[in-house]
Amino acid sequence: MKQKILLLSVLLVPIFNANAQVEDRTTTLKQIVVTATVATDEKKLETGRLLQDHPGAVTIISKKQIEAFQPLSSIDVLKTIPGVFAPSEYGRGLRPNIGFRGMNPNRSKSGTLLAADGVPIQPAVYGDKSAYYNVPIEDVERIEVIRGGGSVLYGPGNIGGVVNYITNQPPAKQTITLKETVRDGSFFSTYLSSGDTLNNGTGYLLSYLNKSGETNRENTDTDVNNISLKVTSPDSIDGGGNWYRFNYYREVSNTPGGLSAEQFKDDPDKSVRSNDIFRGRRASADFHFDAPIKEGVDFESLAYLSFFERNWQIANEADNATYSAADELANSANIEGTAKDTGNRHFEREFFVVGVEPRIRFKNALGGKLTLGSRLHFENMNDIRRRGSSHTDRSGYTDRDSTLKTTAFAPYVEVEHAWGKLTTITGLRQEFIEQDINVGLRGGNIGKKTQAETSETVGGVGLSYKLDSDSNIYAGIHKTFEPPTFSEAVDPTTGTDKDLDSETGINSEIGFRGKLTDNLSVDAGLFYIDFDNQIISNAGESDNAGKTSHKGVEGAIVYHATPKLEINANYTYVDAKQKVGDNKGKVLPMAPKNSFNFGAIYKVNKNLSLKIDGNYVGKRFTDAENTVAESDDGNKGELPSYAILNIRGDYKVGGVSLFAGVNNIADKEYRERRQSFFGGIIPGQTRSVYVGLEAKF
Repeated sequence: MKQKILLLSVLLVPIFNANAQVEDRTTTLKQIVVTATVATDEKKLETGRLLQDHPGAVTIISKKQIEAFQPLSSIDVLKTIPGVFAPSEYGRGLRPNIGFRGMNPNRSKSGTLLAADGVPIQPAVYGDKSAYYNVPIEDVERIEVIRGGGSVLYGPGNIGGVVNYITNQPPAKQTITLKETVRDGSFFSTYLSSGDTLNNGTGYLLSYLNKSGETNRENTDTDVNNISLKVTSPDSIDGGGNWYRFNYYREVSNTPGGLSAEQFKDDPDKSVRSNDIFRGRRASADFHFDAPIKEGVDFESLAYLSFFERNWQIANEADNATYSAADELANSANIEGTAKDTGNRHFEREFFVVGVEPRIRFKNALGGKLTLGSRLHFENMNDIRRRGSSHTDRSGYTDRDSTLKTTAFAPYVEVEHAWGKLTTITGLRQEFIEQDINVGLRGGNIGKKTQAETSETVGGVGLSYKLDSDSNIYAGIHKTFEPPTFSEAVDPTTGTDKDLDSETGINSEIGFRGKLTDNLSVDAGLFYIDFDNQIISNAGESDNAGKTSHKGVEGAIVYHATPKLEINANYTYVDAKQKVGDNKGKVLPMAPKNSFNFGAIYKVNKNLSLKIDGNYVGKRFTDAENTVAESDDGNKGELPSYAILNIRGDYKVGGVSLFAGVNNIADKEYRERRQSFFGGIIPGQTRSVYVGLEAKF
């Protein structure tokens, strides 16, 4: 069977090259959104059977599975997915760090696309992908994690994969939901929603979320407010639905920063950054519309706009820093040099994004299903840096003020053919990107302008062979592409072009997804990504690492041992290395070779369920040189492997649910990440206890 599939894959490549037939980001994503929106058969959605024809690795996390974790954020769930590495940041999940298949998870900016209902949520997917906002898990109906070749044609920025949050749908009848959670006695979460579906079929869901308090670590005081409104219309085709979603998010949070090796050894919950604070606001409006043009021809459109601003004030030295008279003199004269800086920096950025993506679908064209579409996308970013005279200065003078703009246009075509049990999806997408930066400074670079234009053709072929109603084999090969963002391509201080090339390469995979027995489900595959010039972060600076490769295996099982006991486990092996240059043969930063997750849920009776789960993450290097020894300041050195064990329980009576749990039950102290900008070791979350109540009326 495998030989036949590989042979068909080889034979289809010339067809793709000759006919320019498609696979695209939003069309495939739309198919997935449809299955999530139609909530009439959730059992099928939880098993993933509606996605059996998807020609790549995909994991669906249902509402039921999310509730089993009672997570603080989506990171608690995503870190259990094969092929995904998602280290937390200060234990709150406010800023997602998600990497696929050996790609650096820092700020989810390397090969990761984050979306909500198919709409990108990173501040600027072309200009600055660094994720400082994450959809609150309380607003999520389910999560779709699409890895590898099945996602590269969604557009640039997703070579590794896509995380698509499907937000909560309006309930079928009038429902009010109240959920209260307290963690470690000092971190509180309140979620309140009200929704209904009216007699004319129009549905609505209005929700409010507040998270406030502190975690176990010092200087983690947090206040988050989130308001969402989703309206759905019954006028639609194939169940896709017309919908409108509005969201407002506001965050004020202290950021505890990193620790030196000695500080971590003394107390990983300690913080020496008491004056660092993050303020963020985001407002967005998304619209989805579809309608039939005539029999077999449908029109569909997605429009979106968002505004995001963030102001991060960071002290230049830790609280315990000592200063000499020369330090004080240099700072009073605003002299930048080797002297310790007694002041702080304010990183203020504003983003405005607007886009529209129309498409037409033909059910019978070119011998299959044909989709023609395009996306027009605009970004505007203001990047301001101020310098304060002290750690607590909340004003300061401006030493950087830049405006960055992006216009991107991407037409695409996709065709899907079905020959009995075999389905193929081939595609072509053309990206046209224009970026402009206008630098304003105190120095001699005032008014300096830089413009960059990028044009790239991407495409690929994927196939799925249905073995039976529950199982299939999938395979694919795609060209990958990701342009450098502004922060990577252009020095925001001087406006100088860093002369970085776009990331290009070949992404391929083959795997099996389905049931081996009535009680055992398996999803396993092999992947290989071959980059020509991958951009990596090395000691805080972006650089083309040249040729790199990511190869490995992913495997996941779900075993229903008894009607009351379900066991699941997954394993990922990644070999991500540099292939040329001084660091040839060395492992790429933040790419653990081995990771393992397991979980077991036991239903004691119809009301009570118990869950135990854990995860293991192998050692990681934090620089391109693969430095092993840990530096005294904590900025360099290998990160040791760690294993975490959690227990949870849930008791339901009618519309009321009581839940409790302990994360990191053994109180394991471990290093999650290193970040020199914030002063060294970012510790993992120590033992955390939570209790909560959810009631539906």
